[in-house]
Amino acid sequence: MKKPDDPNKTQGPRPMLELIARTAPKPPSALRKRLFDLPLPDTDEAILYQHSVLCQTCLPFRDPGDQVRSVERANGLVSLVVAAGQAFHPDTRRFIDVGLPYGPKPRLVLYHLNAEALRTQSPIIELEDSLTAFVKRTLGLDSGGRTIRTVKDQLTRLSAADFRIGTVVSEGRAVTLKGCVIEGFDLWVTKDVQQRTLWPTTVQFSQRYFESLTRHAVPLNETAIARLSHNAMALDIYTWLAQRLNR
Repeated sequence: MKKPDDPNKTQGPRPMLELIARTAPKPPSALRKRLFDLPLPDTDEAILYQHSVLCQTCLPFRDPGDQVRSVERANGLVSLVVAAGQAFHPDTRRFIDVGLPYGPKPRLVLYHLNAEALRTQSPIIELEDSLTAFVKRTLGLDSGGRTIRTVKDQLTRLSAADFRIGTVVSEGRAVTLKGCVIEGFDLWVTKDVQQRTLWPTTVQFSQRYFESLTRHAVPLNETAIARLSHNAMALDIYTWLAQRLNR
């Protein structure tokens, strides 16, 4: 007598097809899509720059809080202290405390400022149009709304910050350089009363930083930067590697 077919047994190629269906990859997350789907920038805008010293040290990855007014980072023989600064408010006509720059956005902004300064061969950079276009390219997002407000806030923090760099030059001897990357900035308040944001439309590099940048700029690929733009640590690793390869 013929035994009835086992209902749990599947004949033919169905098991393999079902296995493939069950193990098919999930749709990519927004983060993964950022790594692969961003369009290539125009050739003239494909290179950004970072100063070689700032490739070896880094800004805070996350918000350290308003109560923290300075941070120190070290890498080998080079140490960097970033101190939060103050800015003159156009409405109150008083100096106000500005927090420390943190996260990926001030890094992106500084790459852009460096590139614009080298492109124009001037320490004075006009930002209003170029920054908006840069944000749209690198972040792959709408240049309006919350994104641009956050970028402008981080630009203000970066503009107001003071930098101090120390390095060991020989046994028993060290050098300290103090100053700022951005020497002056033109501060505006946005017109939207609901979303008041302080931001500079023009910044001026200090002459010492600008002259040093022309000698020690490390080229960065904008497409690579755009794909890493969500992660401050990834940006720091990339710029550190770029600096090592550029020696």
